[in-house]
Amino acid sequence: MSGLVRVVVATTEGPSTVLRITEENPAVRSVVCLGRTTTTLPISRAYDAFVRSPTGVVERAVGHPAFRIDVSAPIDDGDSWQLGLYLAHRLKAAGRLAEDDVPADRLLWVTGAVDGDLAVRPVERVADKRRRSADLFANAGAGLLVVVPAGQEGAFGDPPDGAEILAVDRVAPVLQRLGLADAARPFRRRRTVLVAAAAAAVALVVAFAVTEGRRATRRADTGPGEVIDVRGIPGRHAALRTRVGATGGARTPPGRGHALRRRGAAPGGRPRHRDAGRGVRHRRPGHQRR
Repeated sequence: MSGLVRVVVATTEGPSTVLRITEENPAVRSVVCLGRTTTTLPISRAYDAFVRSPTGVVERAVGHPAFRIDVSAPIDDGDSWQLGLYLAHRLKAAGRLAEDDVPADRLLWVTGAVDGDLAVRPVERVADKRRRSADLFANAGAGLLVVVPAGQEGAFGDPPDGAEILAVDRVAPVLQRLGLADAARPFRRRRTVLVAAAAAAVALVVAFAVTEGRRATRRADTGPGEVIDVRGIPGRHAALRTRVGATGGARTPPGRGHALRRRGAAPGGRPRHRDAGRGVRHRRPGHQRR
């Protein structure tokens, strides 16, 4: 099945059409409003729990946790609205929900409760809901799809002329009939990948900052008797590693070349040599001590 679908939630007071679904800030609660007004309906708290994870099933399917949904008539209590609103969200996510006054290709009349495993549960007073929708059925014509919980098709009775009735114990057969079986899954995969990539980037930045902080601490805290790395000091005779003496100078271990001061090179990039009285004497090859 393709094309735009208008969703009608069956109630004992008469049919209530889904007019519009709007994404809201995730920090706020989801609400059900009457006819685009500021009047919130009594089922709003239950609807928010039905939408938001971990209790809800809508966020799991469409990837967003907060909505405002406008309906044409009051829905006061019970759980029979759940299947209709869930299907409306799936149609909205697929770009196939007929909202406001946009013409629809199909009319979906629904009643049924939905649990956390997307099983469809029986509801009460199905016959009363059909009776209160008589005018709607008379004007629906072809393209009417009636969905009721499995085992309650008898309570609904014979389908109206040109209508198709679908009795289900799970949501999946309805999604398949509407052509929505895989509609929301690509969105969820993209969202998961983006979240994972962002988390990996943050972890890399934190790891880099910690490593650089440790290096800076080691350079700042080098004290007497500790080994420091002087490979970055320019100069032909720079030692690879040198030991810091108690006086703050640097003594090169025997056989390691010229001694260097701890605080680096002299102006011009050349390492400073200690004076003959305090430094290390150097011998040319072949020089004999007398």
